[in-house]
Amino acid sequence: MNKISTKQKYELAFDSFEGIDTRMDKTSEHGCSYISNFRIAPDGSLEKRYGYRTVFTFDAPIRAVWTGKLDGVFKGYALIGKAVMLLNFQTELSASVGEIDTDSGDATFFYYRSKLYLIDGKSIYIIGSGGITAPYGYIPLVGKDWPVNTVGEIYQSPNLLNDRARITYAIKTDGSAYLKTDENIVSIDRIFVNGVKIDEDRYSLSIVPRTVFLTELKAGDHVELCYRYQKDTSFTAELLSCKKAMVFGAITNSRPFLWGGNDKTVMYNAAYVSIADLYASRKTFGSSDELYFPFGHEFTVGDGRYPISAVSRHYDRLLIFTEGGAWMADSSACGIEEFPLMRINSAIGVASEDAATTVGNQPCSVGLNSIYRWTSNTDELDECNAYSISDGINGLLPADFFTTAFVFHDGVKGEILFGSPKLENKVLVYNTSSKCWTVFEGISADRFIDCGSDVGFIKGTQIFVFDKSCTVDKGVAEKEINAAFYSNTLDFGTDSFKHMRSVSAGYFGTGISLELYFDGKDAPECTTSLTQLTKYSTVKKRVSAKRFKTARFALRATGRSTQRIYSLCINTR
Repeated sequence: MNKISTKQKYELAFDSFEGIDTRMDKTSEHGCSYISNFRIAPDGSLEKRYGYRTVFTFDAPIRAVWTGKLDGVFKGYALIGKAVMLLNFQTELSASVGEIDTDSGDATFFYYRSKLYLIDGKSIYIIGSGGITAPYGYIPLVGKDWPVNTVGEIYQSPNLLNDRARITYAIKTDGSAYLKTDENIVSIDRIFVNGVKIDEDRYSLSIVPRTVFLTELKAGDHVELCYRYQKDTSFTAELLSCKKAMVFGAITNSRPFLWGGNDKTVMYNAAYVSIADLYASRKTFGSSDELYFPFGHEFTVGDGRYPISAVSRHYDRLLIFTEGGAWMADSSACGIEEFPLMRINSAIGVASEDAATTVGNQPCSVGLNSIYRWTSNTDELDECNAYSISDGINGLLPADFFTTAFVFHDGVKGEILFGSPKLENKVLVYNTSSKCWTVFEGISADRFIDCGSDVGFIKGTQIFVFDKSCTVDKGVAEKEINAAFYSNTLDFGTDSFKHMRSVSAGYFGTGISLELYFDGKDAPECTTSLTQLTKYSTVKKRVSAKRFKTARFALRATGRSTQRIYSLCINTR
């Protein structure tokens, strides 16, 4: 925190620096009015941000990106037009792994149970270094141990991803039997008796009524019918129209959630397939996989008036945002598969897509007129489960920022980054530990990503990464990084006229200067250069200036070098 003390009547000491806070009145000695390209280090010092460099350039806009470790190696995949590219961040080379059907529009990668998937509003794909395939999906067990000649209870709903299903029967007597089956059955794939596939001449399918006649049965036999059914493809088309995805849940009930489809108020909830169920499905359908979207598991968020805008995890709950408020989905409240929705805050909606992110157990969201962190009390249905963190910078935000913002959490540095096309080449940075706001200028981003070594960002057809070895920004051309800290108007504890005597600063680096502004003037009347230092030290300089009543200062760091400012002390008489 900014420690400003009156050591004597006319001395102000900055032993550390605070972030931006535009709420303070003009005579306040706390906070600052603006910070550009400095980040506030854990010890309170001002550290000029390092630069970025280009790592990938493509010939078309980047539709989607996924990065993370696969088989212990950090990898990335990008969707460029139709092409899915494998990104090697170590060599900075990319290679095509195949193409999908669509060539434009939003898309999302998601990783689920050892597979990387891609949705594009038309299909779901499995992405691997060896190519692109379509998921087969889990083959559900619609009926479990039905009695002969009787329709039993539905055990698992049909999977929207395929037109296959299974039914098992418990045989009580010897001889032939009529097995009731699905009313929509169109053909039999195969039948197993006690785990052994039987010949086709032992069974026949009757359409009216829909039954299977099976011969040579014995009491105690276990029959498994594998069949195809006539499905309503309109439900599948609605699922596949989704373009957004998030995986949520614990080890034993993790599953994907999809949204952003034709009906933007609807979310599709996949079901978790246990290892035992998956093994049983694969015994009869070897290509069966973990992806299972049961018929009827979709749900409408809220009253259906507002599209789903953003989704974030909060402890063991899912926060779902619309412009009309925030909703909570809690699997622990009623079982693994069902997800009731409860409105937890009707006043804090989110209008911009992807304007929420998980930050530990306190998510962050960009509301309609402020930025919020969410407390641990989202199980309380009131309006006090979120608090604003942007009151000090709201004056810097354009009105349309809140409808265009996107968010990224850098867990390594403990920073939340906010971007928007309306910020005009700026990025807002919030430090979760110090609760300080700064601004990084000279950065135009479409979204932020994890690049393994550091945070990166996408702009158009290119991917950039911040690099500690870069003392300049390396985009289309190299550009110096100029940092500045602007204080609020300083209060020296008296209304009488004063003279400036000296300033003392602790810092390292060249190209650092101090500007002093008196009595509300816009132009500096005194500039002091702090240069020629290669390591941290404190330097005191005498300053000659005319008499003044109020003052403010600006600390600047320019040039192609690493710079850091630890303290500042201003003496007057």
